[in-house]
Amino acid sequence: MAILTAIPLFLAADLLLVALFPGLRLLVDPLFLLVIALSLRARSARSLWLLGFGLGLLKDLYAGTAFGCWTFTFTAAAWMIGATRRMVEWEDPALVGLWAAILTLPVGLFHGFWLATADPFVRWGDGQWVFLPAAMAVQGLLAAWIFPRLRRV
Repeated sequence: MAILTAIPLFLAADLLLVALFPGLRLLVDPLFLLVIALSLRARSARSLWLLGFGLGLLKDLYAGTAFGCWTFTFTAAAWMIGATRRMVEWEDPALVGLWAAILTLPVGLFHGFWLATADPFVRWGDGQWVFLPAAMAVQGLLAAWIFPRLRRV
């Protein structure tokens, strides 16, 4: 039941960041943290890509980027979690935070590649190479802090 209440909470946090704090949105992605949390709680690893697809499609509906960008990145991230699910000890918050930080790198790279491919005028320049490692650190710390609290609820 806690996950059902967490979905609107994370979605509202993401919408709030998009609307009020777009600069902070470069560092924090609550919906990506939700993809990781739901992937960890799922019983089967077979359909995790479908979970990422659904949440990415939901984000594409309100994001101002090229349509399909978040769908592609969240689907790829959920698939990566499903592929490596048996290799990682998901009970340790430090490892979950580290894994969230590691997954933020390909998601950021997929997102940048998708945007640059979709729009010829978008240049994935030097600023993104500064924000991506910072986003990795912030996402990892947030995951290590939030996920044990979600488990208790």
